[in-house]
Amino acid sequence: MKVGTSLIWSCVCHSRACGNPAGDTSCAAAHLVSLLSVLRLLVAILTVVSSSIASELISPIDTPKDAISQTFAYIGVDKKLQIIKEISDPVVTLLTMAESLTPFLSSTVIGRKAWKLDFEKLIFSAKGYELLQSEIRPMTMTVIVDSATGRLFKVSLVVINDSGLAIEKPSDSSAERQLAAAREIIIGFPDENPAISFLEALKKCYGDFLSAREIEADYIQHSHLQSPTRDVWSIHLYGLPPRLVRPGSDIPVEQRNHMRTVIDENTGQILFSTNLPQPVEY
Repeated sequence: MKVGTSLIWSCVCHSRACGNPAGDTSCAAAHLVSLLSVLRLLVAILTVVSSSIASELISPIDTPKDAISQTFAYIGVDKKLQIIKEISDPVVTLLTMAESLTPFLSSTVIGRKAWKLDFEKLIFSAKGYELLQSEIRPMTMTVIVDSATGRLFKVSLVVINDSGLAIEKPSDSSAERQLAAAREIIIGFPDENPAISFLEALKKCYGDFLSAREIEADYIQHSHLQSPTRDVWSIHLYGLPPRLVRPGSDIPVEQRNHMRTVIDENTGQILFSTNLPQPVEY
């Protein structure tokens, strides 16, 4: 939808131009009323434009081809990023969601039809990350997208043939209690494509994503410490090398080997990083 508006302002408020005696405020008041009218018009235009943008996403995804196209819009598979060296074609299936993948949103997810895209192999590029000396390990990537609205339910990456110990994660109920205690609430899934793609957000994460054994990303409507609701990427890096602690410290490894970063999808700003929720509540 295109909206074209041309606004030309000309105001010469003195007695000779307006025909009003000096000190008469009626001209200024009239211009103020005109200004308020135009501002209301601009708000209406922006509302219409926003609605038209959102409506592009709130539409059924009927075919595997459309599911792939929408997934790439979320992921941001772009040669300019130079972050992916290799990615396989996805295997696409239509399923009914049997479990929740995101705290607070089980009632929104369970029972819905969704497209599941399985990429059997993804290899990140080491370009620009040579100093990290991380081993580049092939990963699988799974993306789940709601078929009725196009909303993103989850992005998951797992190292192929990972020989490490099983990664512990909290149950939904435990995660919800921990997040609520930290005054962090997940309201829903955004209606619009993110301005910052998953891969762009991943590069900003606190922690070396190349050394993570698992990566999980949620594109959600989110509030923290009673902040206004914002659309964010919440990206969890699991299986990181445990952060160092003082000798004699009794902080368990499972509290030190993961990190979640929350990023404003519109500005790319890191809002905060945390190791919540923990696999075990303390």
